[in-house]
Amino acid sequence: MRRAFLSQLSVALLLLVAVEASPSSVQAQQRWAKTPEGEWYAVEEQREQPPVFGADTKVRLFGVTLLGGIPDGIAPGISVHPGTNLLHFDVAVTSLLSFGVRAGVTFDLFDWVLAPTLTVAGGYSAWAKIPSTTTQYQLYYVNIQPGLELGRRSRFRVFVRAGYSHLWAGGRSPSTFQGLQATSQPSVRINLFPTVNLGVTGYFGQ
Repeated sequence: MRRAFLSQLSVALLLLVAVEASPSSVQAQQRWAKTPEGEWYAVEEQREQPPVFGADTKVRLFGVTLLGGIPDGIAPGISVHPGTNLLHFDVAVTSLLSFGVRAGVTFDLFDWVLAPTLTVAGGYSAWAKIPSTTTQYQLYYVNIQPGLELGRRSRFRVFVRAGYSHLWAGGRSPSTFQGLQATSQPSVRINLFPTVNLGVTGYFGQ
């Protein structure tokens, strides 16, 4: 009986060793697959890709931005994360009736798919002629805009921003009176000019 017990124990140990060494074990199944003919072959492991809306642990330094709105016009530019995802700066070239420049900072404190933000931006539009008139104008403005942004801070953002502008506009209009030419230069300042922006920002790099 003792001999039979030892024999059975030896068989059990051999079976255990065979199972552990077999590709059909749990650990080996992650790396091996079986053909219809019963042969095992190695399979390259597939690493799980991070979800599109996963948490942002990586900062991408540069991005490109395109926005349009009032009074900014159409403004393609670049965005920069200064070492953190909590805010970004953007610099753009604007164009509506004339070229100009725009720069701003967006505070983006919440790592959410749909997140509230706050943008403070300023811009300048060079002298431009108002269509169907002889009047020209130039524009300075400062925007304060709460907004909503959809996406990820280090990947892409689709945004809508609305608020108000502190706006200065200057004009010049040549006129002729009794053979004399003169140029009037009226100016206007509006403290609560409504402003809205729509746009998208995409970041790139590792």
